[in-house]
Amino acid sequence: MGRVWAHVIPAVKSPKFLFCTYYLTKLLKSVQDLEPGRPVEIIEIGSGYGSCPRLVSLARARLLSLPKPIDVQSYSVLDLSFVIDLQRWYLKKTTPAGTAKVLIWPAGCAFGEANQTERNSKCWSMLGPSEPLRLHLVSREQRDAFAHAFSEAHGGMGNRSKEETQRPLRLLLAMNSWHEFAHPEYLWFYNTFVAGPSWRAGVDYVSYVSNREWSGNTEKEQLLMSSGAAHKIDVLSETCTDRTCYRVLRRTDV
Repeated sequence: MGRVWAHVIPAVKSPKFLFCTYYLTKLLKSVQDLEPGRPVEIIEIGSGYGSCPRLVSLARARLLSLPKPIDVQSYSVLDLSFVIDLQRWYLKKTTPAGTAKVLIWPAGCAFGEANQTERNSKCWSMLGPSEPLRLHLVSREQRDAFAHAFSEAHGGMGNRSKEETQRPLRLLLAMNSWHEFAHPEYLWFYNTFVAGPSWRAGVDYVSYVSNREWSGNTEKEQLLMSSGAAHKIDVLSETCTDRTCYRVLRRTDV
């Protein structure tokens, strides 16, 4: 957190904690209102020291106990390798036993590490209510393997209406992170998770926070919010100031 005295003041709340609490609540409330009952998988682009996955792992049991339960099945973080090292250290220090299972990618999940049945069981099988949340930490070097394994594990679901209603919803969280990438990097995530079809790794909802003063941000906003040849974007909520914008978007195949 950059505060050397934080560990001796238990009541301190970091900006990251406050942002995660607010943005996750807004995103999950949208899902709860529009598609209650479906399990959820979260993918975050850049997670700082790991505050958001920590919050979700600690809250999983309480989310399941809501009148309209929210069943978070997995949380995947895509980040730089040295930041993944920080997240691994932080999450293992701050998540009590039984609340989270931290998997450093590939962790037996990637193509060629084991047969497909074993990979799916270890990395993507449905969790019971008392099982710890799977936290996948994926470095830049492993992101293509992650996208492939994720797509293979969930492949074909988007083409069958019955299975489509049963598969977990995919939520993409980008909180003051994704818009900072250079355009080629930005496009990898866009093409994989936003423009990609739901029978591969295409997501259903996007929570996007960006700095409007960042170089190239306008073009990235326009791309993200525009429907494409094979997908449609609906803006569910939008809060903007002169400097920042926060949006919850719903993406559907066409």
